[in-house]
Order: sequence, then structure tokens, then C-alpha cells
Amino acid sequence: MRAARAWCRARVWLVPVVLLLCVTLPHLGQGDWMRTDGAWYGAIAVQGWRSGELWTLHAEPGTAYFNKPPLALWIHGLVLAVFGVGPWQARLPSVLAAGLCVVSAVGLCRARSGEGGWGLTRHGAASVGVVLALTIEFFRRTREISLDLWQAAFLMLAAWAVARGLASQRGRWVVLAGAAVGLALLCKPFMAMAGLGLLTVWVVWEGGWQGCWKRGLWCLGSLAAAIAVAAPWHVGMMIEHGDAFTAQYFGAEVGARASGEFTANSAWAKPWWFYFEQIATSYWPWLVAVVLACVSWARGQRLSRSGAIERWALVWVVGWLVVLTVFPDRRDRYALPVWPGLAVFGGMWIARWPWGWLRSVQRWLLCWGWAVVAAGAVVFSLLPVQVQRPVNPQWPEAIAWLEAERPEELWVAGRQTGRMARLYLELGEWPRATHDRWNQPTSSPTVGAVILYHTPDGVVPGANEREVFRSGNLLMMRLEAEPWKPAWP
Repeated sequence: MRAARAWCRARVWLVPVVLLLCVTLPHLGQGDWMRTDGAWYGAIAVQGWRSGELWTLHAEPGTAYFNKPPLALWIHGLVLAVFGVGPWQARLPSVLAAGLCVVSAVGLCRARSGEGGWGLTRHGAASVGVVLALTIEFFRRTREISLDLWQAAFLMLAAWAVARGLASQRGRWVVLAGAAVGLALLCKPFMAMAGLGLLTVWVVWEGGWQGCWKRGLWCLGSLAAAIAVAAPWHVGMMIEHGDAFTAQYFGAEVGARASGEFTANSAWAKPWWFYFEQIATSYWPWLVAVVLACVSWARGQRLSRSGAIERWALVWVVGWLVVLTVFPDRRDRYALPVWPGLAVFGGMWIARWPWGWLRSVQRWLLCWGWAVVAAGAVVFSLLPVQVQRPVNPQWPEAIAWLEAERPEELWVAGRQTGRMARLYLELGEWPRATHDRWNQPTSSPTVGAVILYHTPDGVVPGANEREVFRSGNLLMMRLEAEPWKPAWP
């Protein structure tokens, strides 16, 4: 009986995590993880550990990287430095971040869930974890180096801590939540402060006017803890690098995005209803349960014992949707904090008001089905099935040629950061760029140098160059006489 009770307690946490691993680990090493920002983040991260320059991360030699805080890059870089550069090594920390999100969601729902508590039952909390683990827009982010996923993980840890504080009436948990928000601030610039504000709204809502001064002190302590954790790196960078850091971090990275300048008249520009459309088109089948939960709650039916969990989910989902919608730079990955809140609504409805046939399916899944799914995932991982688009063959061919020829100088026409980072990860050395981050020319290749062109960019090699390699969209030319004068689009 003791073993059975221990298993009942443990499976609340284990079943959602196991299901998450079933949809993330099989064929984790497939595909091209170095598309878009993957190569850039990976090169910066692993180079920090190789060189020992972790406080100030660098891109190519001599170029400090000021765009993002370092914590998530430290984590990914450590795994890449220890286990080698490859797809599964780059993605494994993202799987860990997703697992922290799932565990924190379950913990939030189980805060003081015993007799007299206000959390969900084991059944309800496990259902919330399962819904989040099997949300496609959530778990597919594990196939990349995702700073947003780490930010969401620390924010969910903060929400769990606040729930513990409210359930036990102990302010130290709310203060501890601020430390988790500080860690989120070290993953991406400033957006996590919105999460702290939403948690403060929830704390005030739960307490009302009675004891509001005490809860106000808790929230001030939480803010102080967040600042104490995040400030040392930010202040240190301002002291060490001055205007170079503030202009890029606060200006180009934060200010330009917040003002809409970053996405104005670009392919990244999205309409204000972008996130609502994302939920309507991609949050299936869980959207049905979320809608039914909201209808039931609006009719006065309580989904949890005290209604506190519903209020958190409402504040969290609505608050984040407002913040993300107002923010002009809209990307699908930015919606990661929304999915745990929606999972709470969907999981609560599935656990409490399922149809008869659904109740049987749910009980089977939580008791035995997860083991069947896990066994199926192991078998699937052993099958020679291609689940992700493979690497474009032009890159293995180009790397093989460069490893064989080993040119003394390798250049990239312009400053194509993703291609430069890919070459660093494959060859261990950075190619040189002909332009800086503002697309201004910096230096030119010398005679004998090999220049890499990406033909869709529209750059045409000059008369003094000879073709030495071509594959797909990649073209490599050797400069045989100065000057280097390509034709720019």
C-alpha cells in the first residue's frame, strides 16, 4: 500500500514529463538545427566556454555580442562544449526547459492541494501537465535553441513559487519567485517584468483589501529579488562597455523592437490579431476543452476548489495576450508563456467535466497509457524514419571542400551572421566578413582568399575572381587579383 500511494503521488509529475519526452526525444538529432538563429546562438554560446569569455560573449573575434543576456546561452554552450557540436546536443537543454515548464505547471496546480487546500486534485494537475506537454506549439520549440523557452521555464517556476506562497501564506515564496523572474531577465531583455506584473495582479486579487499591506511587502520583496539577480550582469556590462552596450542592448535590440522600427515594412510585420489567429489555428484539440472550461466558469461552475487556479490562468493568458499584442514585434515563439495558462483551463475541464468515453480514455492514459506511449516512442526512435527536413546538401559539400582545401583566408560576402556561425561550428574558425552589422564595408579580401557567396542575395562576383566551388545556392570564388569589386544588388 505504501508503494501504491507513493506511485500515485509520483505519477502526477512523471506522466506529463514522460509524455513530453516521448514527443521530443525520438530522432532528436535529425534535421538542421543551424537554420535562422540556431547557428548564431550555438556559435556564440560554445565559443564562450571554449575561450573562457563568459561574462562578455562574443560573435566573430573582436565583436562583442550585446543583443541578448547570457544565461540561456551559457546553458546551451556548456552542453555543446561538453558533448560536442551537433543537433541533439543543441536541443537537449531546450527539452530540459520544456520539462521545467511542465513540472512547474503541475506544481502550481498542486500547491497545498490536500484537505482544506485550494489546488487541484492529482487527477486535475496531471491533466494540466499532459495538455501542456502535448501542445504542438509548445513542444516543437525543443527542436531549436530557444531563449524564449528558457524564459517561459523561469516564469513558470516563479508562478509556482507564488502559488506556494499564497497557499501557505508565507511571503518568502513570493520573494523567491522574484529570483526566478530575475533568471528569466537573464534570458531575454526585460519581457519577464511583464510576468512579474501579472503575478502581482494575481496576488492582489487573491488577497483583496484584507492584509493588502502585507502582500504589498511580498511583492516589493519579489521585485527587489528580481533586480538583485538580474542587475549585476546588466550593470557590469554598462560599466565595462559603456555606450557600445547601451546603444545596442537598450537601443537597437529593445527600443527598436518596442517602437516597431525593427519590423516596419518587413516580412516580419504581423497584424495585431496574430496571436489570436495562432491560437485558433494551432491549439487543437485542446482549444475545445479551453472553450468549454471558460463557458463553465462563466456560468458559475468552479473548476478548482477555491477558484484561485482559474484566476491565475485568466490573469496569465489575458495579460500575456495584451502585452504581446501591444508589442509591435510579433513572432509565434513569443507566445510560449501563453500555453501553460491555456493548459490549466483545458486540463481542469478534462479532469472535472469530461464526457463518459473521455473519462475512460483519460484514466487509461494516466494509469497505463503513458507506458504504452513510451514504448511506442522507443520503437519509433529506432525506426529509420525522417521526421525533419534534412540538412541542405550544399552545406555538407561546402564543408567537405573547405576541410580538404583549407584556404588561408575564408571570407563571407557581406555579413551573413548565420552562415558565418555555421562555418565556425563546422570548422572551428570564423570566416571574415566584408561588412559590419550596419552593412557598411569594413575590409576587403586579399589575393588568394576564398569568398563565399549566397546567390539569392544577389551579389555578383567581380572580374578578378575564379569559381572554385558551386553547390545549390552556395558559390565560392578565389580572388586572383586586386581589387575585389563584386556587384551589389
